[in-house]
Amino acid sequence: MNHSLSLKAVVLFIGLIPGILFAQQPNIKSLNESLSKAENLSDTIKIRGNYAIKIFSKDQERGIKLLKENTSIETHGDEKLIKLKGDCFLALADIYKRIDLDTCLMYSDSAINILDKYKMRALTHAVSIKAEVLYRGKDEKEKACDLMKKAVAESQFVIDKMKLRGSWANYVKLDDPLEGIRIAKANTQLKSAPDTALFIQYKGMSYRLIAQCYESIDANKCLQYTDSAIQVLQSGTYKEALLDALTDKSSVLMTLGKTEESLRTYEYAFTKIDSTVSKSSINYIKGCYSNALLITGKIQESIKISEEVIEYYDQTKQYHNAIEGMRIMSGSYRGIDVYKAIAIIYEAIEYAKTHQLPAERNFSLYHSLGCYYEDLGDLENAKKYYRYSIDCSGKCNRFSTEALATSALACVLYKEKNIQESELLYKEAIELGKKVGYDSAIGEALLGLGRIYAEKKELAKAQTYMQNALTKFVGTNHEENIIETRIALANLLKDKRDFVHAKKHIDKALHSCNTIKSKIQLYKSYKLLSEIYDEENDTGQSLRYLKKSVLYKDSVFMDEKRTEINRMETKYETEKKEQQIQLLEANNQNQQLSLEKAEQERNMMFAGLGLLVLLTVPVGFYTRQRNKNKVLEARINSENKECTRIAKELHDSVSGSLTTIRYLLESGTEGNSLVENIESVSKEVRGISHKLNMSALANQGIKEAVYDALMLNQFPKDIQLAINMPEGFEVKDFEVKINFIRILQELVQNTIKYAEASSVEISFEQEKQSIVLTYQDNGKGCDMEQISLGNGLRNIKDRVKYIKGTLEFDSQPDNGFYCCIKI
Repeated sequence: MNHSLSLKAVVLFIGLIPGILFAQQPNIKSLNESLSKAENLSDTIKIRGNYAIKIFSKDQERGIKLLKENTSIETHGDEKLIKLKGDCFLALADIYKRIDLDTCLMYSDSAINILDKYKMRALTHAVSIKAEVLYRGKDEKEKACDLMKKAVAESQFVIDKMKLRGSWANYVKLDDPLEGIRIAKANTQLKSAPDTALFIQYKGMSYRLIAQCYESIDANKCLQYTDSAIQVLQSGTYKEALLDALTDKSSVLMTLGKTEESLRTYEYAFTKIDSTVSKSSINYIKGCYSNALLITGKIQESIKISEEVIEYYDQTKQYHNAIEGMRIMSGSYRGIDVYKAIAIIYEAIEYAKTHQLPAERNFSLYHSLGCYYEDLGDLENAKKYYRYSIDCSGKCNRFSTEALATSALACVLYKEKNIQESELLYKEAIELGKKVGYDSAIGEALLGLGRIYAEKKELAKAQTYMQNALTKFVGTNHEENIIETRIALANLLKDKRDFVHAKKHIDKALHSCNTIKSKIQLYKSYKLLSEIYDEENDTGQSLRYLKKSVLYKDSVFMDEKRTEINRMETKYETEKKEQQIQLLEANNQNQQLSLEKAEQERNMMFAGLGLLVLLTVPVGFYTRQRNKNKVLEARINSENKECTRIAKELHDSVSGSLTTIRYLLESGTEGNSLVENIESVSKEVRGISHKLNMSALANQGIKEAVYDALMLNQFPKDIQLAINMPEGFEVKDFEVKINFIRILQELVQNTIKYAEASSVEISFEQEKQSIVLTYQDNGKGCDMEQISLGNGLRNIKDRVKYIKGTLEFDSQPDNGFYCCIKI
């Protein structure tokens, strides 16, 4: 709901205050023509000032130059010229607030000296600018607040006092919402002022400020004060303030899960737009509306509006709003191509860095990245970005985002079987959600706790939490969450053998699934229903619903495959297009093509892309997308190789043992053979699982991780193993730790299978900024040429290269094997 102040605020301010430089704007056709008609120096200053403001959005440099020319004029003690010069200092201060804070302070001090001397009403605006820069930019908060207190106390006009309080509350609200409420409430308690129109405007805007302060404290009170702002502003003439308040209300309603009411409020806001409303305000509303469309599943509409909004905000240097538009667009692509969604978020983060925006304001971007990585099953990156989001949203008092990210992190930890930490985080998310009345976040945390207690077999407690979660979700009208909770409850009731109530929940879930056309939830519901009828020994009904579940499962599988095929086709065509562009640029270095010819070639190049081009992101923002796609493709290839390795593990170790067990069962052989083989399979499966569960291992210290990864309790007794590690030694980098563990598993496996060794020694050392890992055995060794051919050792080389290390192998026949890795 927070606006970044734009130049329109400058124009609005100086058009409202009598006696200000730009109170009257002459209708000039050109600067020179108007200057030629100037009768005196005072007119010249006014004409240049007005022209500077008119051209500023298109030619910032020239606008500043014209204002500076005004401030360099010799006044020779002429009071009128001095006042006009003070107005120009004020305009420059307002402009430099977004360019250079030190220069802004210099111009604001110059303006204050003149405006205070002549008791001009514009003094309030100059003081507000200086105080905001001191508070936000220089972190001199106490000095800024003292300056504002003094200005409010000394101001003789009610409207000026209201403006000062409004500016003060606006920049205090993020650090201290309660102080912001206290300051703004002083404005709402006033009864009247001589200027009725301005009084209504500032009173309505003060209610809106109070609502924004409550956004991080109590969502329902936020909605209450937003309604008060709308009620006051509807009786005034300032349409943009009313539209902003209506947009705020829509956003709060969406946060509270009241989606239909939110969309109706947006539609009502659009009916209030007329010729007096600026493009900036219109695009702000469109950006928020795009987010609402995304939440309600209208993805293509959301993408189209987001593209328009991002382009506008980039051109007008409203960077915060451009980033929010990019985040919304990434969400639109999430269901189409999650890799593209990730690329857009990375571009948004880079965009924020380029424009020197505070990193802690990226909390929503980090939360989105966490969600997308979780979609891909990359839980390590998901945890990393959820933690970033929690940290940043906490610093900005954005409890709603902090609650969501905390609940999401708890969910990831639950997937990794880190039950204790997951439980604590879910409880923390509930408390954070309660601070702002954010029922969606509270509901997700309650559902997560219900699942934890169900796993602990505390079924009564689990049912209570799930029922409470359902109550929260029903109040927000979030159908997906309602369905998910009903399925979880039905599963729990099935375990309690309460089949009647379990089926009632599934029936309601199926009704909701058909409403929102969710195939995956239909599959889950029918599958669970089939299991319930099977428990009731109703084979006919069980088979009937099993067939339905299979149909939807196949449909979901085909949808996923089509999406993946479309993504790869888009990627292929995009890369082909980029190669053509590079070739064209190379040719252009040798010869200049005419504009018409270049346009023809460009059209021919893009024509073959067809509808796939519609899925590409605006070129101005996403020039790095190809590199990110390559990174992601490498990750996919890596995951595919891992799947192949798992399959080989299962084939080599488990499959043979299962064949033996099958033979023993079929032949009717009794005795210890069957038991021994089953125990063997059990150990093999546990071993494979242990080796693959890297996230759990890598979250331990390096010593514990190595011991667990090598499964010392199952290590061959005929091989003496020594692990040397300095006291307090640790590998802090997560990726390095994971790859060290994988490398050691590969080396030990090779030793056990091929080396016929009787001893293995593993050593870790810290050398200044480097970590050295050495591995050696006393086995039969081999010649170096054969080493280079092995897949296992090739994998080790790839892993060392990935973590930017160096690798040395040494082995000779009958002289053991040696490996040294330095990071």
